[in-house]
Amino acid sequence: MVVEDKPPQPVAVPVKNNGEWFNPPTSHQEQPITSQHPIILAELGLKFYSEYINEVEKKFFQKQQG
Repeated sequence: MVVEDKPPQPVAVPVKNNGEWFNPPTSHQEQPITSQHPIILAELGLKFYSEYINEVEKKFFQKQQG
């Protein structure tokens, strides 16, 4: 007999906000998400918004030459 002991893992679950249900994401930037662990999802969100803010700063706050 082989016994695998896996510790419990948290997973993202659907949430209800103002009467509307929202499911955890299944893809990110057209790539499938393979884990529903909240930390993985949070890291993807932080990466997305960090890149977004960098692009906004480049567009609107880049030093003018001349």
